[in-house]
Amino acid sequence: MAVREQGNQSGSKPAGGGGYFAHVDGLRTIAVLGVLWAHFHVPGLPGGFLGVDVFFVISGYLITRLIIKEKLATGGFSYRRFYLRRVRRLLPAALATIALSLAAFFPILGEKDLISFLRSIPFAILPLANVNYYLEVGYFDTAAAFKPLLHFWSLSVEEQFYFIWPTALLMLLAFPRAVLPVTLALLAASVIAAQLWFDIDASATYYLLPFRAFELLIGAALAMVSVSHGERL
Repeated sequence: MAVREQGNQSGSKPAGGGGYFAHVDGLRTIAVLGVLWAHFHVPGLPGGFLGVDVFFVISGYLITRLIIKEKLATGGFSYRRFYLRRVRRLLPAALATIALSLAAFFPILGEKDLISFLRSIPFAILPLANVNYYLEVGYFDTAAAFKPLLHFWSLSVEEQFYFIWPTALLMLLAFPRAVLPVTLALLAASVIAAQLWFDIDASATYYLLPFRAFELLIGAALAMVSVSHGERL
């Protein structure tokens, strides 16, 4: 299915902005609540960690739609504007979370856990938190309860996707009829790789982008279908 070229339907909105999606924010809220329920072990509400997977799909959808809309509206794509938006949106919240975590946990963590925590900070900012926590997996690994920045692993997966996907998508957009088929092929390759690698290294399939990419690519494929049909999912 080709992504059809359309005129700028965003009116006075900035190119590539794509507008506001209230229903997506609602889905995000449900995903967040699911993760919170899972952490608090709320009885009768299993599977809360699927909220993380939902977030990956949402991210893939929104980022892909933004890139395609900007490309169709302007004929080009501004990497500078794209990455500045990401930095302005994510970095302040990330730094605030790190600062609050440092203030809360510095007085109570033991020496070993404190060293591990301080070591994890640059990885969370870079973002390589998922790689860091993957490399820490093992017999002497610190319990998750003593890793205040553990949740940064999923943000790092998303940000790594943001570094790769814009260029890959823009290359695909040069061949409109190939965009969706190639995306689905990449999606399938990620699923197959995760299934084959799970018995070899389950931690890798949990933390690392190649094995999580299919979730982001599900969102990307939905965005392509949405734009191709001139409608919003």
